Amino acid sequence: MLDNTIKILEFDKLKEVLKKYAASNLGKLRIETLFPMTDLAEIKHQLKLCSEAKEICLIADGFPLDGLKDIRHLLKKASKIGAILEPEELLDIAGVARAARNVKNAMKKFKEQYPNIQRIVANLPIFSELEAIIEEAISPDAEVLDSASPELRRIRRQIVSTRETIHSKLETTIRSSQTHKFIQESVVTLRNDRYVIPVKEDFKDALPGIIQGQSASGATVFVEPAGIVEYNNNLHRLASEELQEILRILRVLTDDVRSFLPELEIALDILSEIDFLSVKAKFSIEFRCIEPLLNDRGYTKLIRARHPLLELSLREPLRLMIVDCRLSIEKTPNHQSSIINHQSNRPEKVIPTDIYIGDAFTTLVITGPNTGGKTVALKTVGLLTLMAQSGLHIPAMDGSEIAVFGQIFSDIGDEQSIEQNLSTFSSL
Repeated sequence: MLDNTIKILEFDKLKEVLKKYAASNLGKLRIETLFPMTDLAEIKHQLKLCSEAKEICLIADGFPLDGLKDIRHLLKKASKIGAILEPEELLDIAGVARAARNVKNAMKKFKEQYPNIQRIVANLPIFSELEAIIEEAISPDAEVLDSASPELRRIRRQIVSTRETIHSKLETTIRSSQTHKFIQESVVTLRNDRYVIPVKEDFKDALPGIIQGQSASGATVFVEPAGIVEYNNNLHRLASEELQEILRILRVLTDDVRSFLPELEIALDILSEIDFLSVKAKFSIEFRCIEPLLNDRGYTKLIRARHPLLELSLREPLRLMIVDCRLSIEKTPNHQSSIINHQSNRPEKVIPTDIYIGDAFTTLVITGPNTGGKTVALKTVGLLTLMAQSGLHIPAMDGSEIAVFGQIFSDIGDEQSIEQNLSTFSSL
């Protein structure tokens, strides 16, 4: 198809609408590649896939794609020996593994139903082991858990014990009758990542230890008592050991991911296809679309066809006005009607169009006054043909039929935008 035709018939704008239904960026990228096909068998196959996905969305509330993200850059990172994935990145990979498992399980209950989609899902790998080891090691908040390794658990227990000892010793110093008069404030605090107590500046030499800082006013110095220096040193050593163990765990988990790279890439490809099918299905439901009949003899028959962008343009201002005015569609239809009419005399609904050509006659002349709907009628036929040849359902009634063309040419002198010039169209 000519790029100019795609632009004039606003197929590119329709793709932007479709992106709003995608569960992930993968689905949006697949929509970018959406383009009219000319092979009749392939178009029929894609339309059938859309119909199956639509039924699944209606029966089972769609495909469980929660957690699906575009992790291709993470797989590339993990492919390098010695690479270390961050906890958040590992969680993203586990999310894709979970989505694969959920989709696979969801389709099991349909058994022999939806054979076209079943063939796609049959090739979907699952990663129960990888998913489990990541979720056992990384919390939902992207923290490395104690359960990630016995060594990490041991180190963290020592950290807790050492920290408790430090607090106990410092609190004893604060409460001591011998040192109480030196203390500026009875709290334990941190300076330079070391536990200290605030001492009055006049008594800074009265408490043996290391000065780790001073307040902005200069009235307080923060002293690390000599008796806890070694404990603070141990705490720093343990913190370093903890970090090294965390890095070791993340490196091992990254190695585990690396061993599943081919399967993860296959899963991403299939899940992106499922997301893409879900987009087409949701659009079909939202705009009350049907799977059209197809032919290769140039015959087009549209029954009560509607231009989807025109319908969307009427919907969106209504939604915004309802929010602004705190109205309810169910409770105040008359009030809303007056609001719509107040907005530049906008029409309230799309009036469907019946068009047929290519059987008894092959030339169609559309006449009428200015703003009589001629452009809308032309664009509706053109856009719905592009939609059908792209494997999309069309907003029309059952029995509508679309011809598959090798090329579609569009030469509309008045290149009006359906969205931006809504008030000029009266074929609504």
